[in-house]
Amino acid sequence: MAGNDPRALLTPKERLALSRRALVRELNGGRDPEPEHRTPQQERARRDAEAAFAQSDPDDAGAAFEGQRAHDPGDSRGGNARIWASVARSMAERWWRRHPAHAAGQLARPLLERYARKEPAKLMAIAAATGAVVV
Repeated sequence: MAGNDPRALLTPKERLALSRRALVRELNGGRDPEPEHRTPQQERARRDAEAAFAQSDPDDAGAAFEGQRAHDPGDSRGGNARIWASVARSMAERWWRRHPAHAAGQLARPLLERYARKEPAKLMAIAAATGAVVV
């Protein structure tokens, strides 16, 4: 699939420039920054790459902001709120991935999977009892 992806042809420096451009565009209320002088081939490659960034997965740096473009460019408050919510969610996910409880869960997962295959009813009962105690 990488053969059809225009981003695969870009250098990391070019991808970073596209991400920065998306950030500047979002901070400018949806307006593009000042145009740069490019040849028609460079402009076509830039548009193709930006379209690929807009369609890429949300964890991608540029796509996180391109996907926010559904709001009215004149109303930057709604877009900024979505951006900050996305940033907060990303920070919370990063914090959780580094938390010791997450590491313990990752270590316990193979044991729980094996137990679930052997004794699914007991595992469900234990989970229900644990949930009842927590609540």
